[in-house]
Amino acid sequence: MFPEKELEAHSKWKWWTIGLSILAFIMLIFSFFAPKYLVQSSKSDALDFSGTGQIGDTIGGIMNPFVAIAGVILTFLAFWIQFQANKLQYKQNVNNREKDLAEKKNENDENLKDHLKLVHFDLKEIIRVLKSNLPLIKEYYEIENSKPLQTNILKRTAESGNIKKVLEINRLIVFKAYQRFLSDQAAQLFGNYQQTLEYLSSSFNHMFSIVANHANNKYEELLEVQALIKKNIDSASDILSKKKEDLITREVEEILNNLIDRYYEVIEESLDEFGNAKEQTNIKKIGEYALFNFLQSSLDLKRDKYEKYDHRLDKMENLCSDFRKLIYKIEQDSFKVALDVKALHDLVLSGIVNIQDSSQSKEALLKILIDIEKKTKSVLE
Repeated sequence: MFPEKELEAHSKWKWWTIGLSILAFIMLIFSFFAPKYLVQSSKSDALDFSGTGQIGDTIGGIMNPFVAIAGVILTFLAFWIQFQANKLQYKQNVNNREKDLAEKKNENDENLKDHLKLVHFDLKEIIRVLKSNLPLIKEYYEIENSKPLQTNILKRTAESGNIKKVLEINRLIVFKAYQRFLSDQAAQLFGNYQQTLEYLSSSFNHMFSIVANHANNKYEELLEVQALIKKNIDSASDILSKKKEDLITREVEEILNNLIDRYYEVIEESLDEFGNAKEQTNIKKIGEYALFNFLQSSLDLKRDKYEKYDHRLDKMENLCSDFRKLIYKIEQDSFKVALDVKALHDLVLSGIVNIQDSSQSKEALLKILIDIEKKTKSVLE
């Protein structure tokens, strides 16, 4: 862009152009008076033009040189002024074009910054959501590990919708914004931004889906467990209620009464003083304290005192076996889900360090997001 002083210099007359204009004007004016003075008698023969020819030729011959000289000067000045005007116009056009480009550039920069403001706001929100949800995720996988046979809920303050919203922003515009304001880091910064958010979005959706499916499956399986327990207790109660019609031995009666007593002991532990449930029934304790104790006692009786054994206990033993298998499956499923949730929690919070193979190590996703947020903020300040 040309400076204003330079443009002003082109619009001003130079000293020699002013001099030439004055000279041309003088020559033109003098041409009118030249015939009068030049045709008068002179003391010097060399300057005596009184003997000239016809008056018209005399006037024309005398005036033409001065008029011609003035015309040449004025023509030169006209071309010079036109040249200067063209030069001035060219520079003004250049300035106007560069000014338009600068305005468009500023407008484009503002547009890019507006997108970065939106990205920065959403990044801050995602970081806040992650920080508030990570303790809840940790609480879930810890209780899922310690109490796999109860219904555990993954609490969360918000879903991953904010991550999806950020990814809906035009990726090309975001890349151009980083390229415009952080050109030396644009490729790496945008790559980290895109990959981290895509991974978080898919991983959290996958985790929530796994946890939801696991919760549904566990609920159905716990209903089956409760049904198996009820069948065993009902069978024991049925055998005892018919002991007068179908005689049972004292040993069998003792085993069945012990089963029922132990079962209700565990049930009462989950009730308050008014008989209302204060916590989930400890199914694992029912299994270990009541059912497995019954199974062991029944098998011992079958082995040591077979003649006192009642074959109606066979069905109850099978129910206990089914109970054990189902309990084992629920526990293993819970441990696996807890492990998957913990892996995502650790990757987000602290990353993965592989001493043997550093290429398998991963930086903490939360740290990456915080770094992107800070660099984005630096552009907006």
